[in-house]
Amino acid sequence: MMIIVRIFLILNLLFSSVVYSSYFEEEFPTTADDRIKTYIYNPSEVYLLVLHAGFQSSIEFAKNEEIRSIFLWR
Repeated sequence: MMIIVRIFLILNLLFSSVVYSSYFEEEFPTTADDRIKTYIYNPSEVYLLVLHAGFQSSIEFAKNEEIRSIFLWR
């Protein structure tokens, strides 16, 4: 019986630490790469994106947001 309790406690500890660490990874993103920019959204601010051909960019929107227009110029 004591072995089962120990196994349960070890598994519980391992599982809770994985859940706890993944919560902070998604909630508070950090990076060592200074090229990656993170902005806190302000509805009264206009955000300028300077993009370059041949490079990949990723923008994450809220579920209720949509893109109304895109303007590309070279």
